[in-house]
Amino acid sequence: MSSRFTRTVFAAASLLLGACTSQPTRDELAPTVPNVRPASSSSMSACSRSHQRWAGVRRSPLSAEQWIAAEALVLDELTRTATAEPACPLFATLRGRVALELALAERDASSSGRRLETAKSAFEASLAGHSEWVPGWLGLAELHVLVGQPKLAREALDRARAALASLERLEAWTLSSATAEHYADDAGRGSASADVVPALSPQQSMAVVVRWIDEEASWCVGTTDVPEVAAADALVIGRWRRLRARIELQDARIEAAEVDYDPARAVEVLAAYDEALRWDPELSEARIELALWWARAGEPERALGLAEPFLDGRYPLLTFNPALLKLAARAQAELFARGGTLAAFHDAVHYFERLGQLRGDDVEVQIAYARHLVAGAEQLADATIRADARTFVSALDPGLPERAELLARLEAHAESAP
Repeated sequence: MSSRFTRTVFAAASLLLGACTSQPTRDELAPTVPNVRPASSSSMSACSRSHQRWAGVRRSPLSAEQWIAAEALVLDELTRTATAEPACPLFATLRGRVALELALAERDASSSGRRLETAKSAFEASLAGHSEWVPGWLGLAELHVLVGQPKLAREALDRARAALASLERLEAWTLSSATAEHYADDAGRGSASADVVPALSPQQSMAVVVRWIDEEASWCVGTTDVPEVAAADALVIGRWRRLRARIELQDARIEAAEVDYDPARAVEVLAAYDEALRWDPELSEARIELALWWARAGEPERALGLAEPFLDGRYPLLTFNPALLKLAARAQAELFARGGTLAAFHDAVHYFERLGQLRGDDVEVQIAYARHLVAGAEQLADATIRADARTFVSALDPGLPERAELLARLEAHAESAP
């Protein structure tokens, strides 16, 4: 989906999201600790199954329609789990995040609007009774950015920073996930009735919150697939720094949204993304989005340098990521256009072909690939490339003005070729 189309859809969808104009107030949000209620083992197992399905979607070469259908099944599962465990902020947050991903993927304003409504209600539900739940505030901040409400996004981000500072001061950060699981299981064995689950101490409560945070983080693409990250000190370095990095990422997104109105502030956007990566250098979303900014600034080498670690198979959840493949294809095509070699030409072709398997009906991608093939025909004395370019351009929609332009370039080159 093109950035222009995304903005158009969300501009329309935000009108449908009439309730998306305010944050939950402090009076509506009770303190997080002590005495949170652990989720049942059955609900945690259901969440784990949903996570496996969610990861499978990202490891599969799906078309846009297939991706939406598969992701919708994940959302349905999480909705059932969140309904069964309304006191657990983890399930509501995950439901909101998947709904937000679907809102980005939907191709019409009404569908996007419905997904946005679901996401907003889910994030707000995650914060009801858990005002220190950082992921819930991060979800609201991201939603407000997408619908063009940077002021509300900034307010939500400020709440996320305050919540993280509160969590950071508690000694339960030193408890392991295994300890948190122990507390959750012990509490769940107290009775078959959820109303009489024994109260936990503040430290035990925070142990449960820590477990929720770790589970929520495992749904972040590109973080849990890498051995170095998984083996890092999750107690001090991994867990806390990862949350801080995601806060800084949302700050960068707010800056980026505001730059549409003030291009001179682009340097602030780059600095904000750098700050996110300072806290977590492996945060894939930050690296890819920063790479897109460098590509837009005419720096394809820097863009590829940021993206390449995610293109070599070390991150299975990013193998079929359309945004990443589109970035790599365009950056390689730009390098070739500046006088690259035959190898550079084929590198771009490789990424365009992988992207075509996922988003073959994306007109913007089709035109970009056609331009690259024509540039190859013009710059390289290769009859096969020239024939491939003609075949691909001829297959474009006859109503596209670019088709006639590119065919004319091929004709002119054929006439001038020796």
